[in-house]
Amino acid sequence: MKQLLAMALVCAVAPAMAVKFNDVSGDVNAPMTTYGNPNVDLLGLEIVTDLDTNNNNEPRVTFTFTTVGPDMQNPNWIKLVMAIHGPDTGSGYNTGLSTGWPRLFNIAGGSNRWIGGWVDGAFGGFEARIWNGTDFGGGTPAGATWLGTPGMISMITGNTATYQVYLSTLGLQLGDTIHFEATTTGGDDDDGAWDPISMYQNQITAPDQQITTAGDLMYTFSTNTSSQTISGNLQLNDVVMTNSRQIRYAVMVGTSAITTGSVLATTASAGFSIDVPSTASGAATIVFDGSSFLKNSVPVNLTGANQAITGNVVMVNGDVDTSGEVDAADIDQTIADFGQMWPGGTGNPNSDVDASGEVDAADIDVVIANFGAGDL
Repeated sequence: MKQLLAMALVCAVAPAMAVKFNDVSGDVNAPMTTYGNPNVDLLGLEIVTDLDTNNNNEPRVTFTFTTVGPDMQNPNWIKLVMAIHGPDTGSGYNTGLSTGWPRLFNIAGGSNRWIGGWVDGAFGGFEARIWNGTDFGGGTPAGATWLGTPGMISMITGNTATYQVYLSTLGLQLGDTIHFEATTTGGDDDDGAWDPISMYQNQITAPDQQITTAGDLMYTFSTNTSSQTISGNLQLNDVVMTNSRQIRYAVMVGTSAITTGSVLATTASAGFSIDVPSTASGAATIVFDGSSFLKNSVPVNLTGANQAITGNVVMVNGDVDTSGEVDAADIDQTIADFGQMWPGGTGNPNSDVDASGEVDAADIDVVIANFGAGDL
């Protein structure tokens, strides 16, 4: 049976483009990180739309969550959820801080659809819910693996959980666009968004802390199979690079992110390659940000063809508290963490500004040298 389910999932995913919304690792705060489950740390979500050739080419979508792992089911209590703002079904949008399940988060503008998955049992399982103006269906979801809803398949493999559902079950069709948030959460009704993809800094510090995220992740359901690649090179200023640094990127069209990811820089110069659906066109911005570096927003024009960014994308250092400006607070934080060794230290790891492995006078010098600089 397990092999049949796996074959069904493999066959379901025709060579449509996988759109990736990746997160950085190590961005979850305590106490969630002390619960003994590495799967609270979400590494990303991959979305693929294809046609079910065994059912009159019925459009369907596959959501694949990836966690730090290595085993999504050890322990097996993590929950994987999506709050979705899609086309109005006629019932409006839920703007409260309780979504498809009683979880204390929502997205800006409200949500009207919900994917809620679990990883216990042989294959895990999930529900699809739609807002009806009062709630998300109560005891009657739009579809669920436990109901045997046609087209709904769940599979757990290593550190990935894959959930597949017909678009019609979600009240969607090809060409529709959704904005969403994807996150891990706990098993209690009052748990919040523990590791939302759109937020890699300033996350919640208590399991039941309420939060409304931007909901700026965007996906259009399409069976398009091609992509355009944007390549270039990051230049991390004022670093020794004994330790690596994760730099996150988001390709923004207006205020919406059409793909996100990260570059793991092990040297001061780090190349990147970003795949974007070939159907995306026109003006866009790639926003690079991470660690103690200020944001650098790089304008691009999406044409459907591969392109290379001319020159280095320079990352200015010294924003220890990620406020968007190198200021006195960054100096104060670095001084407060003086002498800490990373990895394994206490305080703010961004205080090791030059990535040497130790917070020392060189880090203070970098912050002072870049004093007054702000996000680009």
